[in-house]
Amino acid sequence: MRTLLKKTACCLGINPIPKQPAPPVQRTIMKSPFLKGALCLSLAAGALTSVHAQLVDKTPLLHMSFDNVSGTNVINDGTGGATMNGAMYGGASIVPGGKFGNALQVLGVASPDASVRILNAVVPLTVQPTNAWTVACWIQSTVQGGTWMYQGSGGWGVDNTTFAMVVNNGSVGNNGHAAGGVRNSRGWQQGTATVDDGNWHHIVFTFDGTNKVQYVDGVVDPWIANQWNATPIATGNQFWIGGGGTGQNDGQVCLNGLIDEAYVFNRALSQSDVKALYDSNNVPVVPLTVAVSTNAGYRGQVFTYTATATPANTFSVTNARVE
Repeated sequence: MRTLLKKTACCLGINPIPKQPAPPVQRTIMKSPFLKGALCLSLAAGALTSVHAQLVDKTPLLHMSFDNVSGTNVINDGTGGATMNGAMYGGASIVPGGKFGNALQVLGVASPDASVRILNAVVPLTVQPTNAWTVACWIQSTVQGGTWMYQGSGGWGVDNTTFAMVVNNGSVGNNGHAAGGVRNSRGWQQGTATVDDGNWHHIVFTFDGTNKVQYVDGVVDPWIANQWNATPIATGNQFWIGGGGTGQNDGQVCLNGLIDEAYVFNRALSQSDVKALYDSNNVPVVPLTVAVSTNAGYRGQVFTYTATATPANTFSVTNARVE
């Protein structure tokens, strides 16, 4: 996988300077599966132009591919590291035939019967203006009401959260067949598209501090129910993949199917980010914000620079433009 920093523009509050010939340039192309944190760059064009950049890290805190497993432990490939590793529980196992490589298979009756359990909340799924997050995964199931993610402490307390085919939304909507979620004491979120037809479906739920958006197979899935509005802080100290907490009475059951490529981000992915995940399982492009100080006029020209990262890491820079 290749993480690219794509075309970036910055507006400079300086007086125009007569355009001078472009300096000799160097080209450095580097690759990385993940940016492990925000990086500070110093980019130089000859002795005339200095560019300082701060990367905004959009890599996931949690990424479970289910290809990186040690015994019953499932290794987190995200930036949260080993504190977000999980353990298989109940009727959970790793099997071939996933959407990308292996998959997590969950078998059981009730929603808590099978899961990978992470003893870390990963990120609070709070719906407040100061918070943002994304959860994403592939599922394959024919079971109405199946559950695929949960945040809580093992039970079903106030403000615990389950992502599932929402069942108990009254007589309105595609009950038990459409993706969404339920939050204890805060109501339901329910989309439109049927996801229990035995095909692989990519389900992404984002919150950007204002709007909640669900995507199924790379496109926006309109809400039938949209009830998590300015809820208090989401509770729980665990995150489960493939099951939900005990004591739920909202109709959720074990997925009895497969889950692959589970992600949790501490920011809301854009629609283009989601499409990249859906199309090729690529982690989103990282945006670049640039401030420039210069004593030479290169307005509108395009250069390729040698980039040095501090701390050392590898990445790619393409089409950086000084406007």
